[in-house]
Amino acid sequence: MRFIFLIITLFATNNLNVTWENTVIDIMLGESPEPYFELPSAHLFMDDEEVFDPLMYYERGVEFTSLLDVNTNRIREYNIRYRVVYPSFDYLRNTITVKFRILDRTPPTFILVPSFTIPLDGKVTNYFAGVDVIDNYYKFEELTLHVDATRVNNKVVGTYKIIYVATDPSGNVSSCESFVNVIDDIPPSITLKKELIGEVNEIIDLRNYFTIKDNYNTVVTILILDDYIDYANIGIYPFTVIARDQSLNETILDDYFLLVDTTKPIIELKPNPKTIRVFTTIDSDFLLSYILYVSDNYNLLTINDCLTFHNIDSSYIGDYQVTFLLRDSSLNEAIKTLKVSVVDDIAPSISIKTDLIFDVFDVEPFLINYFEVVDNYYDPSDIAIKIDCKFNINVVGTYQLSFTATDKSKNTASLNTYLYVVDNISPIITQVHDIVISDFTRKNLSGYFTYSDNYTPVNNLIFTAYDMNIDYKEVGSYEIVVSVKDSSSNTTIILVEILIVDIIPPSLELSSESIVVMINSEEINYLSYIISVSDNVTYLTTENVLIKPEVNYFQIGKYQVLYEVYDEFMGYNSKILIVYVDDLFAPRVYAHDIIKKFNTEFDIFEGISYEDETSCNIDYFPKNINFLSPGTKKVFYAVTDLRGNTTIVSRNIEIEPFSKTPILSEYYFSIGSLILAAISSLYLYFKKEKYD
Repeated sequence: MRFIFLIITLFATNNLNVTWENTVIDIMLGESPEPYFELPSAHLFMDDEEVFDPLMYYERGVEFTSLLDVNTNRIREYNIRYRVVYPSFDYLRNTITVKFRILDRTPPTFILVPSFTIPLDGKVTNYFAGVDVIDNYYKFEELTLHVDATRVNNKVVGTYKIIYVATDPSGNVSSCESFVNVIDDIPPSITLKKELIGEVNEIIDLRNYFTIKDNYNTVVTILILDDYIDYANIGIYPFTVIARDQSLNETILDDYFLLVDTTKPIIELKPNPKTIRVFTTIDSDFLLSYILYVSDNYNLLTINDCLTFHNIDSSYIGDYQVTFLLRDSSLNEAIKTLKVSVVDDIAPSISIKTDLIFDVFDVEPFLINYFEVVDNYYDPSDIAIKIDCKFNINVVGTYQLSFTATDKSKNTASLNTYLYVVDNISPIITQVHDIVISDFTRKNLSGYFTYSDNYTPVNNLIFTAYDMNIDYKEVGSYEIVVSVKDSSSNTTIILVEILIVDIIPPSLELSSESIVVMINSEEINYLSYIISVSDNVTYLTTENVLIKPEVNYFQIGKYQVLYEVYDEFMGYNSKILIVYVDDLFAPRVYAHDIIKKFNTEFDIFEGISYEDETSCNIDYFPKNINFLSPGTKKVFYAVTDLRGNTTIVSRNIEIEPFSKTPILSEYYFSIGSLILAAISSLYLYFKKEKYD
């Protein structure tokens, strides 16, 4: 009862929800339905979290529906009501409709499809004649047939694929391929288009004598049976022509062919015939050298079979004509004429008489005098000379020079060379200052010299001091080489002396410029105030410092301590330390209260003592105290040392009233005074010991 109450409470206080899976189920035609009845399933959720009831069960086929109604041999849909019950949750129930769909997924089957053969431009009258298709469920009349013959081109020979498609009412589709053959059965035609006459020894293609056409093929196979024709000899020869199209339709023609020789011989002259150099000897062999080759289609001819005619005089430059004649055995004749020229094609020769080297600032030369020109045909006066050289005699450099000589036949000779403007004078160098180095650093030594050149500007001269052997950190005398080089590498060299000297004083640094010491103190350690002592050359320590103190520690005042240091080259440096001897502390004063009898004399400074490094002056105030009247008087004492440091203390002086008490009271007073004096003495003693 407690468990049931808990479930009821949970059910009442929480949100329960039932969801179903597999509520639409497909079953293939003719398949057993029982395995599919178990597929629908329910899931219980409490507040979006799935819970399980071990007592849960299903009721299949409720509300006037039954699983027996499901027949898989018919294509249709069945709606069966399913219920789930959760006893643990107060017998919660949920009912839904499960749909069972009987489906056909088997396509039709082609039993027979025809193939077709048609001529060019022919057509298939009925593609469906002879087609046989069956289906697993539907009748033939319920099937839909379609044929795709779009690939068939009845104007082009070939085999074309056609596709049959069968579809049943359930949408299952199957296809099958077949073929349409388009054929050509008409042979080609052969027509003669010119006389069957050809030139002997020529390449003859008998196909050029006929027009061959076909009703379909643009390319026809042509066979020429000309084994009996001797193309190298004149005569009449039989031959056969066979024309066959790509469908093997064939036409045959038999006829005769006539070979004749009507071709002139060929004289081929060399292209761009060479000119004839003046003074050349002209003979038959020379003229025949202009022929590249000769040929004939029938006879074997050579260059020597040619006849030559000319009017050439090689002693004079000019244009002449040469005629060449060649004839074969059939009296076919070839004539060629050639225009030739007698020319001067040798350029003048150029030579240099002397080197083209000139000093800068010299007189500009007349360059033509430095060359010699000779020609094989023309006089020197007929030679045109051109010199191209842009040079400046005042500027050192290498200049390109082009010398050109041209004769009247336009033969040109060129000579490219160089003209040199040179500077052979070395620079001038003068030492204007002694070289003394005092800071032990390497210097630019060019400032100790003046130098100049006849051509190169001073800024472009190269000054070099070869001081690699100098130790600039070591005092001494050194000899070095100094050179000045101009832009033409002319160099002047001199030897000079360098002195390395030490003029830098030592360095001395104190930790302070002044200090204060107390009077009567012990002498200070003067070395401790030296921070550093050094020199650029000499090794120095504090032991090398001379100290001259003039300090009186027993007298207040301002004093000097002189620090002096010397390096090995007598470089000197000094520092002064100011020492102030002073008293900075006020005196220590001791004052004790005292009691005096009425109308007795006493010392106002009685019982006053002090401690100080110097003597002190003591004063008191106020001055107007009446010590003749009884009572306690407060007195202030000022103790001032020689430095002006002052300490002020006060004490009470008690004046007893007049009394006739026997001597006993005086006795007691005397005893007390002695005790007080003893205590004061002990205090002063221990005080002094403490400060000492």
